[in-house]
Amino acid sequence: MKNKICSVNKNNFFKIVIYFIFIYIFKITKQNKYIKEFIHFCFSYKRFDDFTNTYNEHIQDLKDKKIQDFLIKKDQIKEFKLSNKHGEISCLKIENKNSKKWVIGLHGWTENKYLALRLVQHFLNDGYNILTFDQFAHGKSYGKNTDTGFSTIEMLDTVIEFLKENEASQIGLIGNSMGASTSVLYAQIGKCKKDINWIVADCGFSNLVRQFRWYMSTRLEKNWWETSLFVGSKFNKHVNKDIKQYDLLKNMNQVTTPIFYIHSKGDTFINYLMSVEMYEKSNKDITEIWTPENSEHVRVIADYADQYHIKVKEFIKKHL
Repeated sequence: MKNKICSVNKNNFFKIVIYFIFIYIFKITKQNKYIKEFIHFCFSYKRFDDFTNTYNEHIQDLKDKKIQDFLIKKDQIKEFKLSNKHGEISCLKIENKNSKKWVIGLHGWTENKYLALRLVQHFLNDGYNILTFDQFAHGKSYGKNTDTGFSTIEMLDTVIEFLKENEASQIGLIGNSMGASTSVLYAQIGKCKKDINWIVADCGFSNLVRQFRWYMSTRLEKNWWETSLFVGSKFNKHVNKDIKQYDLLKNMNQVTTPIFYIHSKGDTFINYLMSVEMYEKSNKDITEIWTPENSEHVRVIADYADQYHIKVKEFIKKHL
């Protein structure tokens, strides 16, 4: 892949320079408006109420996506809390008796621990215990403004240490969207990354700033430099991380955890080529990718249900 999505490259360098020198000063007010509206959009979602972040929302999510299998009963779920130095992490678990295998489900942006059950419910039939949790600034967990997974890394440290204390024999991660990128980032920098046996990364982004640019430019139907110059710096003012460092491509060749990338070519929220970028930077001996047609964001698991579960199961079996 010659040019990364929404990056400065030899094909657009002079266009960007000309825009910045001669045009940007006249468009700065409009561009600041675009960015302000986008940042507000990033932080404006419901975290919990009588329906949001409940079992009923999980059931409605399956119905909305026309997923036929309803494999988790309400009385199987146990909600609990874990704590670290930053605060409380709201979790749930479903246990399989006499099993030490665990899968951790990582939800997407604006979602929660109950919506993550969509990703993991089929693992019950394969003898896994299930754990999901509200990521940073989502649901009932600590955090004010989401940094789209960056601060979830320390939460995952806490969750994995909890599973190790419970003598987990195998730990897998599966995430979609923000959760997919978080899982890949964890394979790079997580304190317990060596304890992860496999990862399924469904429709994640490879670089957060470039994802912001791509989303804004496609929605506004303009070149990215006309909508989102300095979006990273302005977003940083609202969070405690430098999101410009959220670049999964930099250390991809150092990852030793098997990763299965899944990303539909029809995704209009995160470009599927971002998963292709990560795959191309990965160790091919332990990495696979599947890019089916047509499905929208986070919908491959619904539109290709049988293939999805078969391919995931085969990948895990191959790389354990």
